[in-house]
Amino acid sequence: MRKLLDNSTRRRLELLEYLSNTSGWVNSNDLATKLEASLRTINSDIQYLKENWSQYITIETSKKNGVRLTTPPNSHLQLIYKEIVANSDNFLLLENMFFCPTKNLEDWENDLYTSYSSLYRTSQLITEVVSRHGLELKKAPFHISNKNEINVRYFFINYFNEVYFNQHWPFKLDRQLVTSLAIDIAEAFFGVSHHEIDDIMLVYLAYVLAVSLTRYSQGFIIDDAFNSSLEKYLPIVEGEKGQLKELAKYLAIDYNDELLKDIVSSIYLFKREAFSVKEWALISNELNTFIDEFEVILNVHPTEEDRYLINRTFKAIFLHHQTYPEREDVLFNSYTYNAKLIMENYPGYSNYLKYGLKQLENKTNFPWYSQYYEHLIYWLMIKWNNLAVLIDQKKKKASVLILNDHGKDHTLFMANLFQHNFGNKASFTPYTGEMLSIETLDPSLWEDYDVVISNFALNDIPEEKLVLVNSYPSNQEWAKIRYAINKAHHLGIELLHSIFNLAEETSQDEEIMNEQH
Repeated sequence: MRKLLDNSTRRRLELLEYLSNTSGWVNSNDLATKLEASLRTINSDIQYLKENWSQYITIETSKKNGVRLTTPPNSHLQLIYKEIVANSDNFLLLENMFFCPTKNLEDWENDLYTSYSSLYRTSQLITEVVSRHGLELKKAPFHISNKNEINVRYFFINYFNEVYFNQHWPFKLDRQLVTSLAIDIAEAFFGVSHHEIDDIMLVYLAYVLAVSLTRYSQGFIIDDAFNSSLEKYLPIVEGEKGQLKELAKYLAIDYNDELLKDIVSSIYLFKREAFSVKEWALISNELNTFIDEFEVILNVHPTEEDRYLINRTFKAIFLHHQTYPEREDVLFNSYTYNAKLIMENYPGYSNYLKYGLKQLENKTNFPWYSQYYEHLIYWLMIKWNNLAVLIDQKKKKASVLILNDHGKDHTLFMANLFQHNFGNKASFTPYTGEMLSIETLDPSLWEDYDVVISNFALNDIPEEKLVLVNSYPSNQEWAKIRYAINKAHHLGIELLHSIFNLAEETSQDEEIMNEQH
């Protein structure tokens, strides 16, 4: 939905993300090339970031080094995304249109303190955005429509879930009442206490209910014939304490079978009934085979509880896709962000998962890899208890050489300091030979090391291997050291390549992912 942002805001957001994804300094000319903008525009954008988003980020500039971004401990980038949406007139119109679908475009002129020409331009952008989801923007009255009401609902469910999540609540419905009903539905469907269900799912279910009830109260009803197999869920959506009836009172709508059937038809989990026992068993078997292969290759062993949770999470994603296969984030995809960090820290795990999900996709004809890799690389790490620690234990430690021209004692001091901080990921060797002149150092000295940490420049060492620091590293230099060690501290991908020919598979898979994005 970034199309709804003006060009300047969109470019500044891309600039922010590029700086965020880079651990060190970035040359301003490189930024201009990357973002296809002039150097003057980039410098102007950097100044804007400093002046307007300083409460969230710190931007450093240097004539020699370029630009660098850091985030204070009490902030993160997602706060900026939320501020952008909150201050965007285009998103404001989209949201107001949801709550008041009976107004014409010109009616919003006074309400939003803007001109008709601006509203018309915004409506053109909204038309372009929603059409990518197969939706239509009606002009009289001004609202989003589709023959399949479910598509409209889930478009807005995803919008509200990302923009507000568990913070603010834009509906006039009582949030605690909606959440209580979401908990009852989830507990009945999964047969477990809500304490064993992810808060993320419960919050999302609350938005499913809030959006569905709001749309129903506005006269937008699911027209599809009600599947008799869903009748068993009718008592469930009422809530153990009659919450749905109370919510109907809030909205001044009749509490009847039509409402119950509409809400049941809206809940993606209930798509389970669209599959036969045999079809569902096939999916379960393929998921278990996938987990078995993962267990063998990485030599990590899930408990039965782990298997259950992984299966449940994969199946929830599967059912959601059956209900609403579209995927577009408003501005920020937390799964993309988390997946990037996991891929950096666990390249072996990430590469196997690419292969495994591609195979699972071929067997089940479902886009496990091409559409949901970023979701699953995160959820598998979360649902497989202690997986990150187990993988770390299998990794080869990075070998690090310490060079320092302040003498043997200082070199030993630094080696002990690094060992204390990174000893679980790397082994450190201090160079204690004579260093009266750096010309006397033999380049073969560092050939067998993954990383070399030095307080002086060396011309004969590969750039990706050398980490230059002061005699005592600064905070930024500690970050450089950590990044270099994490990059070198990896699981033996050669094993995975030899078993699965991942070199060929990965290149093909990356093409698929690029097409999806």
